[in-house]
Amino acid sequence: MRAKFIDSKGNIFGRINIIDLFLVIFIIASFSLLALSYNKFNTRASGANDIISKSNITVRIEGVLIPEDVVKAIAVGDKDLRNTADYWAVVKDVEIVKPRTYLARSTGNIMKLESLDIDARRDIVVTLQIQAMKRAGEYVFGEQVMKLSKDFTFITSLYNISGRIIGMDVTTGSDKR
Repeated sequence: MRAKFIDSKGNIFGRINIIDLFLVIFIIASFSLLALSYNKFNTRASGANDIISKSNITVRIEGVLIPEDVVKAIAVGDKDLRNTADYWAVVKDVEIVKPRTYLARSTGNIMKLESLDIDARRDIVVTLQIQAMKRAGEYVFGEQVMKLSKDFTFITSLYNISGRIIGMDVTTGSDKR
């Protein structure tokens, strides 16, 4: 007599339970999909962020309404805390500019700044010398993509400056710290 494909107990060929087989197939398929999606969406694993080159970049950052004590703390030669062998940033110049009376918001509205404590704040332009990495056609400092009009943050042990990039001059070459 021939063995049935599935017997009365639900076993395949009398040995493997069909529910257990489906469970094993489901687990293997789940782990396979998880591994494939991780490799697809993880840019570091895909090689998209491999360093193509290092570039020295002079960046001008406009900081609006920076507290006066932070402005006084900024000094030429200050270094970003996140500096590594691959990328670094150093303050080259600080310029205090005439404060704005109006500020464009990301919503498209214009806000009049007289309601804020403008006397205790300053607008500045900070010039940084940065060695950045060029990945996938973009200049990157740490995880910050550097483009005109993008926000950039410079961090020291005494202060943080967040501002908009208003100028970039890219040169390739040696370390000029």
